[in-house]
Amino acid sequence: MLRTYPAKSFIFFMFISAFLASCSTKPTQISTASEKEFRYTPKSNETQYDARIIAFEKVKGEIFLEIANMLVNDGHYTNLDMEKLIVLLPGAALPEIVHENWQNGTYSIKTVIRLDEQRTLNLLNHIEGSKYRIRYLEALSERGKDALEETENFVDKEEYEQAIKQLDRKNLLERATYFRYTSDFDSALKDLDEAIRLDPSDPIAYSIRGLVNYDRRSERAIDDFSEALARDPSRAEDYTSRGLAFEKLLDDRDKALADYNKAIELDNEFDFSFVNRGGLLIKMGDLENALKDLDAAIELSPGLSTAYYNRGIAHHDLGNYREAIRDYEKAVELDPWDYMAYNNLGWLYYGLEKYNEAIIYFTEALSIRPKFRTGYINRCRAYIASGRYSEGLEDCDRAIELKPDSAYAYFLRGWAYKNMGEENKAIKEFKIAAANGSKQAKEELSKLLNSK
Repeated sequence: MLRTYPAKSFIFFMFISAFLASCSTKPTQISTASEKEFRYTPKSNETQYDARIIAFEKVKGEIFLEIANMLVNDGHYTNLDMEKLIVLLPGAALPEIVHENWQNGTYSIKTVIRLDEQRTLNLLNHIEGSKYRIRYLEALSERGKDALEETENFVDKEEYEQAIKQLDRKNLLERATYFRYTSDFDSALKDLDEAIRLDPSDPIAYSIRGLVNYDRRSERAIDDFSEALARDPSRAEDYTSRGLAFEKLLDDRDKALADYNKAIELDNEFDFSFVNRGGLLIKMGDLENALKDLDAAIELSPGLSTAYYNRGIAHHDLGNYREAIRDYEKAVELDPWDYMAYNNLGWLYYGLEKYNEAIIYFTEALSIRPKFRTGYINRCRAYIASGRYSEGLEDCDRAIELKPDSAYAYFLRGWAYKNMGEENKAIKEFKIAAANGSKQAKEELSKLLNSK
């Protein structure tokens, strides 16, 4: 009886392999660079900063459209969805400003975009496969059953029914993973519940359901990871995931640390366990041991940007500014869209009183995430410290637009006006900041009023 089961598996996997092979042929050239120049004259209500952001996004959009057309017309991928490709393509792109200049009120920018080869291949394979993936998985279930039914007369009935059940369960797990990737959490949970009903002993379904519930920020994730571990206590990844859930969802650092420790005890080559424990140890103030964990993570996975970012924080907190700068720079080299690493670089240079460098990095962070309120606050401080009060005021305005009751933004606006010698305007801003709870504003307001 057992000799027939691998044969059925072979039929099943042959069909999967044939399908994947049909949709994952590598294009002849993937890392093509594209360069464009764009000029923009700001409107009356737009600042130079507005113009820079608008121009940068415009030129990137044109390049992405050009690259998308190139990939769609390449011929290696037949089912590419152009709209989805344009939206997702930035995740594989490495943008770089080649030249920028202001002249006669017009901003010009020349930008080049190169594609990271592996990220682009992953992106293309995802789009190519996902366009028809739900229909494929449903068809696969029927196709697999047909293949199994052909051998029904040669196998034990119980074994045959078990094979059908496993086929259904595998499809459900694959489809649930796809639904999770597309943030369709309700559909993912529905499939995972059914997979668990079909085989309550399988830890993988519980593990995936835990990830879905974690993505939903639901504390049920902890129960799911616990169920997975009850079925297979050797799964280091589930200890790491449950530790993260304890840390992020319940702020239970002791339980999180215990789970990270257990994960590393089970598998001392699982990089994310070291990254997560290192990040937690930073929060707990154990910076030296945090560095050891992050060193270990980097040794295991030298391309893991999160490890460099966390190690940068540890070095920063220890006052190792040169090492922190090195790690943050490596983090953005590996992940050019890591706006927090750019922000932290700016903050480091601000602390070193290198305000122009700080402004450059804060600007990079904001170019990636234009609604990053803390970035405007930080750059405002750097502008004020370097005597560029008007630009600092513009950033304060943006921070207040994003959070109208931002006491610190009003305080900084008052501080800028005070340094500009406009005391009445400073008093007005300090009053608003004080009303929103700023002690610093109350002190400055008292000084100004007493000096009159």
